[in-house]
Amino acid sequence: MTTKENKIINFFDEIHNLKINYAVWKNTNLIDKFYLGEENLDIYIDNNNYFNFKKILDKHQWIKVINNIRNYKFIDHYFLFTKNKIYHLHIYNKLITGDSILKEYDFSELININNCFFSENYNLWILDYNVQYLLFKVRFIIKNSNILGKFIFKKQKNYYYNEIIFLNNFTNKGDKHYIEINKKYFLGLEIDNGLKNIKKKDAKLIINNLKRFKIRNLFEIYLIFSSFFFKYLQKSFFKRKNFKLKEGISLFISGCDSSGKSSLVNEVFNIYEDKIDTKTFTIAKPYPKFIINLANYKKIYIKKESNKKRNARKNNYKKINFLIIIKNLNLALLRYITSKKIDKYKRNKYLIICDRYVSNYVNHINGPRIMNKKNTLLNNFIMNIESFFYSNIKPLDFEIRLKTDLEIAIFRNNRRKKGELKDKNEIINRYNLFQKSTFKSLKKYEYENNNKLQKSIEDILIIINKNILKKTNDYN
Repeated sequence: MTTKENKIINFFDEIHNLKINYAVWKNTNLIDKFYLGEENLDIYIDNNNYFNFKKILDKHQWIKVINNIRNYKFIDHYFLFTKNKIYHLHIYNKLITGDSILKEYDFSELININNCFFSENYNLWILDYNVQYLLFKVRFIIKNSNILGKFIFKKQKNYYYNEIIFLNNFTNKGDKHYIEINKKYFLGLEIDNGLKNIKKKDAKLIINNLKRFKIRNLFEIYLIFSSFFFKYLQKSFFKRKNFKLKEGISLFISGCDSSGKSSLVNEVFNIYEDKIDTKTFTIAKPYPKFIINLANYKKIYIKKESNKKRNARKNNYKKINFLIIIKNLNLALLRYITSKKIDKYKRNKYLIICDRYVSNYVNHINGPRIMNKKNTLLNNFIMNIESFFYSNIKPLDFEIRLKTDLEIAIFRNNRRKKGELKDKNEIINRYNLFQKSTFKSLKKYEYENNNKLQKSIEDILIIINKNILKKTNDYN
């Protein structure tokens, strides 16, 4: 038996305690893989129970997502993101099935929600195997009725083989109800484990028998196919995931140096990016990677140079103060451009996770750097341009501000690789500067980040999921 996470156990226990009727209606041979986070679970739930079911999904932080290629009116996708696994539910409000793209049949009337059994092993209500087998035959015959369906079927043939072998072990073909429906709609024919028993002419007769369940006309079918191919090409060209959020969300994690913010950003990004459209940005240093690597190499070199050379370099900087101003102006421009990219991806319903963000205030971390010491027209002009860039950078939806003890930040810094290690005084100075710095966000969450990484990941996921749900739930 597969080990189940408490989050999943608690979710289904609450559904059962509230006596909400549902049934897992297909691919029941893959339930173990669902609990491992490797496969989705297909659940049918009728209209009378759907609203309350969605409220419980929200309570337990299941996030509704949108398919980037094809969405169906009565089928919803939900993900539960945890630090160890990602769980995926297909929720059917009507039993829409058929061709993989069209989903052109509604067989809801064939399902009696009470005609199911409770599996103690899986802690789930499962549709009667006889009905599952009949629905499998429907799916198999319809999917093989056109060229595209046959192509998709061949790609997924092993799934169907495994499902039919599983169902044949449990189906009671001598059951009176089974015999009646099988004769009425399927000419009394059976499918063997090799998926070869039904001839082409018999398949056509069966599809003709099923016409009254059809819900789409030729014009709708044309529109669906046209939309599918266009969105498929679009998804492939832009290298998008299968799913996206209902609304774009932007956030950043801030913290003092060695607080663990970059590690958290990377870990959390990898979790979401596995399933939905997700982007990450580092707006503090929005340079190409080779420039950042060059700057890091230069820092190491400067640490090694003699005091005499260091003082000479500082005196030289004073002579080229104007070049430093240009450099800071360029940084402001690059941060502004990066913010525009963030805004574009957010409009396209991405989840945006940033490593730090900008401030509007001089002498704050990631804030404006040019100060008008000389009070000249040129200095005023340049300072106003820099101020324009910073003031026009939009705030992100929320900030997760890491509160880390200085001693822990110093300890974490000492564990860094040699090239990334910072001077203790630098850590202290940056720590004090962070305490007074404020960044551009619409909302702020403070999080005590003195924990181990795995605990922090779990807590940060809860904060992010909560904010996604506020923006995307659809029953309020």
